Amino acid sequence: MKRIFLISSIFFFIFFLQINVIAQINPSNIENLTDQQVMQLVNQYDLAGLSETDFNQRAKEMGLGVDQIQLLQKRIALINMNDIAMSNGNASTLKTDVYNKRAALPSKVPEKQKIYNQNELQIFGSNIFDNLQLSFQPNLQIATPANYLIGTNDELIIDVYGISDLTKKLLVNTEGNIRFPKYGPIKVAGLSIEHATNKVKRELTNLYPGLKNGTTSIKLSLGQMRSIQVTLLGEVVTPGTYTIPSLSTIMNALYTSGGPTTIGSFRQIELVRSGKVISNFDIYDFLLKGDLTKNTLLQDQDIIKVAPYFKRVTVIGAIKKPAIFDLKPTENLQDVIAYAGSYADNSMKDFVRIKRMGNSQMEILTVFSKDNLNTKLVSGDVVFVDSLAKTYQNRVNISGAINYPGDYGIDQINNLHDLLNLVSVKQNAYLNRAYIKRRDAQLNPVFINFNVSEALKSNPSIALNKEDSIVIFENNQLHETYTVKINGQVNQPGSYMFSKNMTVRDLILMASGYKDGATLDKIEIARRLRETSSGIDTSALASIKVIDLSNKEQSNLDYILEPFDIVEVRQSSVYKEQISVKVEGEVMYPGTYILSSNNEKLSDLIVRAGGLKKTAFVEGAVLYRNTYSNKSIVDKNMFASKLKIIQTETIANSASNKQSDSSTVKSLLVDQKPVGLKLADALKNPASLEDIRLEESDVLSIPKLLETVQSFGAVRVPKQLIYEPGMGVSKAIFMSGGFTETAYKKGTYVVYSNGDVKKTHKFFFIRIYPKLKRGAEIYVPSKGIKVKMTTNEVLGLGGTILSMSGLLLALVRTL
Repeated sequence: MKRIFLISSIFFFIFFLQINVIAQINPSNIENLTDQQVMQLVNQYDLAGLSETDFNQRAKEMGLGVDQIQLLQKRIALINMNDIAMSNGNASTLKTDVYNKRAALPSKVPEKQKIYNQNELQIFGSNIFDNLQLSFQPNLQIATPANYLIGTNDELIIDVYGISDLTKKLLVNTEGNIRFPKYGPIKVAGLSIEHATNKVKRELTNLYPGLKNGTTSIKLSLGQMRSIQVTLLGEVVTPGTYTIPSLSTIMNALYTSGGPTTIGSFRQIELVRSGKVISNFDIYDFLLKGDLTKNTLLQDQDIIKVAPYFKRVTVIGAIKKPAIFDLKPTENLQDVIAYAGSYADNSMKDFVRIKRMGNSQMEILTVFSKDNLNTKLVSGDVVFVDSLAKTYQNRVNISGAINYPGDYGIDQINNLHDLLNLVSVKQNAYLNRAYIKRRDAQLNPVFINFNVSEALKSNPSIALNKEDSIVIFENNQLHETYTVKINGQVNQPGSYMFSKNMTVRDLILMASGYKDGATLDKIEIARRLRETSSGIDTSALASIKVIDLSNKEQSNLDYILEPFDIVEVRQSSVYKEQISVKVEGEVMYPGTYILSSNNEKLSDLIVRAGGLKKTAFVEGAVLYRNTYSNKSIVDKNMFASKLKIIQTETIANSASNKQSDSSTVKSLLVDQKPVGLKLADALKNPASLEDIRLEESDVLSIPKLLETVQSFGAVRVPKQLIYEPGMGVSKAIFMSGGFTETAYKKGTYVVYSNGDVKKTHKFFFIRIYPKLKRGAEIYVPSKGIKVKMTTNEVLGLGGTILSMSGLLLALVRTL
């Protein structure tokens, strides 16, 4: 039993470990995976060697989001870089797996915030370490520098030429030797290319005698170069040991590690070799001067140390490059302004203001730039360069009715006479009065009025002060805009700009002439009432003038308009436009017909249409008429009010569960409505009451002979039924399955083909349905929905009834 328990426990433990490993390799948990597990994911999903697009697509299929995909890319890149550090490597591998993977380094923003205080400025120079478009990759295609020190895993190309001709590629082994064929090992590690060339030449003299007398030459160059390991310490974003190409410099290593942190110095970067500082690199020398003389070539096991900044100063305001700058101990205000690109064009150059953190409180220093640019700064100082004030020391402004408005300098033009002649006053200028707006000694506004005509002539004129504002008015600014209006039978009625000496005929031409029905003998002009000779108020509203442009009287032809006149062009009393009606359906010649007179009737239209066809269903003929067309505004408003009342009542009836038919409201909203028609009687007795007089846009529709009736509403199966002679409403409802439970039987009505409607009525207790005809439609309305009472409502009602019963009994007893 114990044995079985032990085996089960071991099996369970192994199973638990497998489950744990599977959980850890879950792609959605990338930040917690080991490097080995990340590589398992790469192999499992075939992510190696994919383009960026294919990689993103494959990662999405794994169920990863955008953030997780980016994190996975960084993990893979870092693993590749570590693999390079653990292997011998070569230049081409380093070039692809270190510098082209620069984007895989952790972003500096999570670790160090680039935003500085409230100014949202970056530290000057930090942006180059955030720019993934830069690589700072060493140039591996250049000739080998003469001072390059050869090391293990370097590949040397030995080219022997002349009498002897030979090229060999030899790798420097771990002992620092190269093994030349048929000669043996030659130690070259630690030598420069120049010294190694001389040594190899001496060693091979016995093998190639021509090297001694010059008939044979030898040249050494670097083929595939080795990788070196350098360590970055101190205030760098990603400190650690990096494997990089042997031609790398300090700047290459800094970029690979992400650059200095927010407290890292950009000015004091030490290169330590064998325990000694051999170079101090200043990034500002590169950024501001392009000086890379101290960007020393790195060697294996070098250490790059980034110290904390010594002094950091912010420069903001009207400066070319606002930023946060690192300063050396000896640098001052003049240096930091130079680093910021000097003053902007709109800056106040006389002084700068410095906000400084004192021992116990904040301080403000005002430094006059001309004399104190050598002012020492303290770390944390904020240098503010003001912009020029938006004021002018010699400006005047002129606007209005002039050809050249704008600002002018009073140093050159110091009086009003010269300024007005220079800006060229317009012809439509109001010359009697203009003004100068000025500020007095207390800065209160002062108006100086002048006559433009006199100012143009008099010299000298009014003297100008700085910030004077001169305004010249236009004539049309000083009165209401003059218009005239024309209505009625013209092609383009409306308002038009008034012009002096404009006549009625001119206005008609501007309105594109008369319409066809205009009459010329009765044209009215309504004119505003202005001052009367007596000056007494009257009941008159306007002055009306009627003119006749059809005669040759000159006074009428050249009647001159005044501002705001309204011209009415009337329509001729005998002018008539054609009126059309339409007949469709079962006539010989359906279509549109123009009425010859206002007395034409239905029978006349049938005759003009060639008569009825044999298939015509005369009893179903319907006349559609635009009931509310061509009505006055008053009639339309009255109809709108009635319609609103009907809609309100319909809603109220629906709320009280009463029977309501929304089709009534809908029919009122339609312009064309059917007119009750008895065409058969009209054709039998022309000119009778049934022979309706036609109106504009009437449509007479004559259907084919119908053989069916239709049931609608609260019947079980609404459908079309074959009409049989003598068929009644009751039979049609029976053939439709009978009434439903909600049928409102006494509300049943019939709509005939010609639009007539008849409803059900009662005689004593007998329900009498309308007569049924071909083409008729039977409508059975539904009752309102009955609301069931709740138990509490039933009990309450029962209690009320019992109480009332008790009161009634008591009342009866008392009686």
